[in-house]
Amino acid sequence: MRLTEIGHRVLYDGQMVNIATMPSAQEVEEEAVFEAAIDCNPYSPDPVQREPVVNIHVVPGRWIPGLDPAGVAAVAAKLHAQADLLTAVVRPALIAAREDWAAHHPGRS
Repeated sequence: MRLTEIGHRVLYDGQMVNIATMPSAQEVEEEAVFEAAIDCNPYSPDPVQREPVVNIHVVPGRWIPGLDPAGVAAVAAKLHAQADLLTAVVRPALIAAREDWAAHHPGRS
């Protein structure tokens, strides 16, 4: 029974970002996002929990749990795709929107 409580964990830092409860919120908190941990519970009664897995702490209270190597690769590919979208599509669209705003609303920023 005592062995079932033994677990192993290796933590990996996430990225620090400002997070708010909604886009217009005045208060923001700096939080780590996408922290990862390799967890293993070798004596768990549940055989699935005996193998090492990765659990990704997305934001406070939200996890992507129980990833095997293929699952980690799939999440990483989605994050790369999201980063590419932000860089190649969202950022240029924001720049264009701000330029349009400045052209049509001089002196208002």
